[in-house]
Order: sequence, then structure tokens, then C-alpha cells
Amino acid sequence: QSIDEKRHGVWVRAMSDSLIHSDACYSWILSTTIPKLVRYYPNVLMTLMKNLMEIPDLQANLKVLGALMKCLRLANKETKLLESESSGVVSRVIELSLSCSDEKIALEAFAFLTEVKKPSSPISLIDLQLVLRFLTENANSQSPSFRQNMFSLLSNLLISLVISANHLSKVNTDDSKLHLIAYQKFIGSALSVFTDGLGTSANY
Repeated sequence: QSIDEKRHGVWVRAMSDSLIHSDACYSWILSTTIPKLVRYYPNVLMTLMKNLMEIPDLQANLKVLGALMKCLRLANKETKLLESESSGVVSRVIELSLSCSDEKIALEAFAFLTEVKKPSSPISLIDLQLVLRFLTENANSQSPSFRQNMFSLLSNLLISLVISANHLSKVNTDDSKLHLIAYQKFIGSALSVFTDGLGTSANY
């Protein structure tokens, strides 16, 4: 191991232990330490996430799951770490977070799915399926603020879908046509989620 690799290992172990066991350092590490460290050593972030995911009964540990979601949002915004080799980590974090009992963590995951950095490119159909599942499970949430945030994030995704659809219609390939059909089905299914639930007991 190089000196840098050994140094990274020390940092990752220290941050992992603090995020798991220390309430006092938790917010400081997420808001200050990790962003500064990732600026110079971006690979540290994915190593940290893999370490955190090794703890038992991860879904029940809201503090660690929240830290993982924060790390994932940081990776998406400031680094180019979300490549194919990290897809398993990303998928697992998103899956656990979307079904999390903590509304803040669940919305973090939903925001990650609805943030489209390049709307001119095809939007992941797997992500759209996850969005639809989240809408189905939460459309009638009892929390007005939760629903408001969910609809706001969804509106951003719909705008990106329109931009992406306009681009794909100009490309006119078999793959672009399949994407356009999938977009139409997604919008139809999303509308059905809300219209099917309309009634005297509906929360929207």
C-alpha cells in the first residue's frame, strides 16, 4: 500500500466509527469533513459507503442509512464516482432508503432519483420504476409536508422527461422509440396512482 492509501484507510476507519457510534461528530463529519476530503481524494467516499454498508441490520440503523444517503447525494453532485462498478452500492442504498420509516431519508432517496443531471440523455427506466413504486406507496401519506416535497420533486422529474422526450424524438432510433413508449407508460401510471386514490379520504 502507498502512503496515500494507508492514510485513506485511517480516515475511512475513523469516519466510519464516528458516524456509527458518535452523535457529537455526526453532523460535522457529514457537512464539513467528508465534502472537504472528497474534494482532494474522491475515491474515499465510495470506500466509506462500502464500510458503512457492512454493519448488520442496516435498514434499522437510521443514523447510518441517513449518512449513506448524504454520501450518495455528494457523490452524485461533486464527483464522478457513480460508474458501473458502484451500481450495486448505489442500488442497495436507494432501495433501503426509499422504504425507510424516516421520511427525511426517504425523500433524500426520492430526490436522488428525480435529479436528472443530463435531461437530454435517456432517463433510466429502472429509476422510473422505483419512482413509480415510491409514489404508489406514499401518494396518500398523512403528512402534508411530505406530500408537498414529493410532488415538488416529481414535477422536476416530469420537466426532465419532457426535455428528454423531445431529444429522443429527434434521434429516432429503435432504442429511443422504446424509451418514449416507457415514458408514456410511466406518466400514465403515475396519473393513475393519484386519480385512482381520489375520494373523500384522499390526502391530495
